[in-house]
Amino acid sequence: MEEKERLRKYVVDFMNRKGGYAEVAKASGISRQLLKHVDSGRNAPGVEVLRELFEKFPNEFDLLEAITGKPGLGGSKEGTKEATVYKAQLKQAEEVAAKERQEKEKERREKEEAQRELVTTQKEFINFMREVKLGKSEGVSRTPVLAEYFDWMETCERYQSLSGRMVKASA
Repeated sequence: MEEKERLRKYVVDFMNRKGGYAEVAKASGISRQLLKHVDSGRNAPGVEVLRELFEKFPNEFDLLEAITGKPGLGGSKEGTKEATVYKAQLKQAEEVAAKERQEKEKERREKEEAQRELVTTQKEFINFMREVKLGKSEGVSRTPVLAEYFDWMETCERYQSLSGRMVKASA
């Protein structure tokens, strides 16, 4: 039997022993909808669900049996060494998940900052080119290339005013 299916089956059996997913949700504080999905087979229980069940029902929910299929953690004195090991592994898995969430958030913030910088640079460049077009910038003369660019820029500005969106120039 696949590990996810074994976990799901153990959790479903446990919920049935406790009166169903609704009763377990009420007693544990785990989302009723989440436990319903585990019960129906739509989802396998995640680390958070296993941790919550183990913390709320330490003498009834056998974490070792749920993970390995071998009894040992549900209040059994024989399983205390294994319990310590699996608690440490569970904590480590939670730490890894938290670190991954932090890294994704950091990447998202860096991406947003880079986008803001790009927009600012584009605006500064457009303002500089307007000054050149109006002859306000010293030392820059209008060449055929610049004239072509100004025509393109005016077309972009017309498009922006019509669409209300900023046009991104491709490099």
